[in-house]
Amino acid sequence: MDAIAAGGFGITYEAQNVKLHTRVALKEYYPADFGERDNTMHVRPKSASHRKTFEWGRSSFLQEAQTLARFHHSSIVRLHASSRRSPLPTW
Repeated sequence: MDAIAAGGFGITYEAQNVKLHTRVALKEYYPADFGERDNTMHVRPKSASHRKTFEWGRSSFLQEAQTLARFHHSSIVRLHASSRRSPLPTW
C-alpha cells in the first residue's frame, strides 16, 4: 500500500483488493493538525482540548463517504465500502 495524497483531514493510499484483483484507493481519516496515532496505530485526538474538533471531523469524513456513495458518474470515483471498525475510519 502506497500513500498517494495527504490533506488536512486524511491520507489516500493506493492498494490492491486481493479478492477482486483490482487496484483501489483507500482514504483514511487522519487529521494531522489535531490527531495522532497511538502505539496500536489507532488515530486519536492529540489532547482532550482537540477531542470535539476531532469527533466533528470524523463525523464529517464519514458523511462525505455516504454522500459520495450516492453518485454514479464516470468522473467520480466509485465508493465500494466504508468502515469505522479498526483501527480507524476509512473509505
